[in-house]
Amino acid sequence: MKKLSIACYAFFVNTLYALPVGNPSEASIFRYEETEPCACAFFGYGLGFYGDYVFNRHMQTDRGRSVDTTKLFTNAGYLVLNFKERVDLFATLGTSQISLNTSLVAFNDVDPFPLFEIESGSAFSYSLGGKATLLHYKCASLGIEGQYLSTKPNIKRAYIAAGAVSYLDDKLITHYTEWQVGGGISYRYNPFFIPYIAVKYSRSHWKLADGKNIIIESNTDTFFFNLHNQRNWGYALGLTLCPYFCDKMAVTVEARFLDEKAFYVNGQMRF
Repeated sequence: MKKLSIACYAFFVNTLYALPVGNPSEASIFRYEETEPCACAFFGYGLGFYGDYVFNRHMQTDRGRSVDTTKLFTNAGYLVLNFKERVDLFATLGTSQISLNTSLVAFNDVDPFPLFEIESGSAFSYSLGGKATLLHYKCASLGIEGQYLSTKPNIKRAYIAAGAVSYLDDKLITHYTEWQVGGGISYRYNPFFIPYIAVKYSRSHWKLADGKNIIIESNTDTFFFNLHNQRNWGYALGLTLCPYFCDKMAVTVEARFLDEKAFYVNGQMRF
């Protein structure tokens, strides 16, 4: 059994590469209270990998002008502590990369029409959070979650259509932060198939340049403004799979909408 568990873990780690909600009752997915009332240990832990891919975080500048597309890709390791199969405290350690694509009108009043792009390098990122299962009723569970993310990428490239590309290297360090709270309901359709739906409230902030002027080409001064999220409320649809041949493994996939368009995948093993 031990060799099988190790094989399952290696399989999921090698097939997996702003903030996901995750299964709201994840802390209780591996519980066996219904058949073994005393089987729940007071303390447990888990590890795994996850990838969170935000294809458009709806952002706007501090002066209220919308940005067309903001992408945030994160690959990280996942560490979790579980208490009594009810509460998870977790952290992620990994790297994030941010890119922006929009009309220059969000940053420049003089020449608003060209396409404007900026791209960051990969930077260390971390998140901290927790989940708790509040209520079980037959096959349904109600849970809540909250978490915080931080990363400080440098702007690697800036580009204005029909203009020169500016490679800024490490001259411009930015800071992206995000926090959210959410809750949702999961339904254990069978021991291995657990869909869920959740809602969340989030706040994100991308501190760009502390008011510095960045010259993209000789006749253009582009003034960077800080960004924050345009919409606070969003929802998520997800599915957790617990393979029958690995009783302590789970894989979760999730799509998020309204405040962002994003896809999340998580593979983990509990001990």
